[in-house]
Amino acid sequence: MHGPTEHLRALARLIVEAALERVPLRAALLVGSAGRGDADFYPDLDLLLYVDELPPQENLEQIRTTVGGENPSHGGAG
Repeated sequence: MHGPTEHLRALARLIVEAALERVPLRAALLVGSAGRGDADFYPDLDLLLYVDELPPQENLEQIRTTVGGENPSHGGAG
């Protein structure tokens, strides 16, 4: 495995650990180039977190802050 893949996998672990401290995760799935092991230096992180119910916004903000995230994108219409 090479550097970008290892970096993204470490970031995914950090996110999952932060989420587990704040919400009851059912599962986490790393897909895309990091999941396959062939990430390059310009990847995104395709990490799916499965929960029974959406957590409060405050919990999501705490997770994002803990892992150093910024500028969340809000998908969908509305």
